[in-house]
Amino acid sequence: MAKTLGLDLSLVKQISRALREADMLTTGARGVNAPHMTPLDAARVTLAALAGSIPTTAADDVRNWGSFQISGPISLEGENTKPGPFRETDPDADCTLLEALTVIFTRYGNPEVLDRHVWTLGGQSMEPTLSITLSERPRSVSIVECGAKIVFADVLASEAFRAATEQQRAALARFYAAHESGDACAMDSAQAEIDRASEALAAASLRLLSIKKGIRVTRELKQEEIIPIALALKGG
Repeated sequence: MAKTLGLDLSLVKQISRALREADMLTTGARGVNAPHMTPLDAARVTLAALAGSIPTTAADDVRNWGSFQISGPISLEGENTKPGPFRETDPDADCTLLEALTVIFTRYGNPEVLDRHVWTLGGQSMEPTLSITLSERPRSVSIVECGAKIVFADVLASEAFRAATEQQRAALARFYAAHESGDACAMDSAQAEIDRASEALAAASLRLLSIKKGIRVTRELKQEEIIPIALALKGG
């Protein structure tokens, strides 16, 4: 898996150990009797790799990014858009990113499912095209399969940001009104609300924007990296 993802083996082992200690990977006997990696296990390790995790942040990264929800409707890119193995599940609005990645590793690990989605285009046999792209500014993950794009974002953080912004605006209006009337108690109360709203805005902003150096960080996985991992889960 480390070779497929283009990562150092020792780093993947450390990340996997950290996830296992956080009860986020399948555990059991060691050696030849060790349990096989499941699609959910693969989804978590892959998500940590995409997020650029280090062992100390792996569990939190998987929890945070994995909770992202579908943001907006599916968009179509190109004229030859066709349903693929992932899209045949028709994920609904409650589907999280971690659930979507688990579905991908389950579907793409089944050769029969892949064979069912090979089509002919211009006389040439074509396999489903799949890519997973993680962007840190803004924080989002897009899955493009056969020309259909689904975007996952931190919907809860976005809602919290909007709510805190509205709370701050309302508190500022009360503060200015109290200032004009000379009501010191009302001013103190409004100032306290402004402080609380500012803290909420800062917390939501940290979740929405990357605090890493660089203007924009983007990582991408394509089907040539995803399918070998998925097939290995099935012993392929």
